[in-house]
Amino acid sequence: MDTRLFLGILIVLAMLLTACVAPTPSATPALTPEIPGPLVNTRWAVTLLGGSPPAAFDAGAPLTLQFGGKDTVVGSGGCTSFRGPVAGNDAKLALGPLGAGTASCGEAVDRQEQSYLQALQAATGYSLDGDELFLLDAAGQELIRLSKTD
Repeated sequence: MDTRLFLGILIVLAMLLTACVAPTPSATPALTPEIPGPLVNTRWAVTLLGGSPPAAFDAGAPLTLQFGGKDTVVGSGGCTSFRGPVAGNDAKLALGPLGAGTASCGEAVDRQEQSYLQALQAATGYSLDGDELFLLDAAGQELIRLSKTD
């Protein structure tokens, strides 16, 4: 058999096989670079981080989160402030990457701030119950609980 004929048949077969494969539907709609409606222009303070109240340190400020009017969040990690993009739709949410200052307020405050920023960036969803906001991981487990401060 001619090599060119053989290669031509292989190419046609490959094209037929790929045409028969149905595209995999997306499990969830793509997140849009905006704050979900119920969170626009709201301010929150952390009441539980990883299931425990944040420690009150002399040097540390409250852990806060503020959603602006479009696609940015800001807040305090207890020592430094942070800022970053937010995307969402319905009950889905993605924060980050978050940029924070580099000041140190002591090992305990710095460790808590790092845990807070990591939990924020691990959140993939949220739920609201009155004046409480729950940031959830991909399994629907609570990462952070916040109370509205407005």
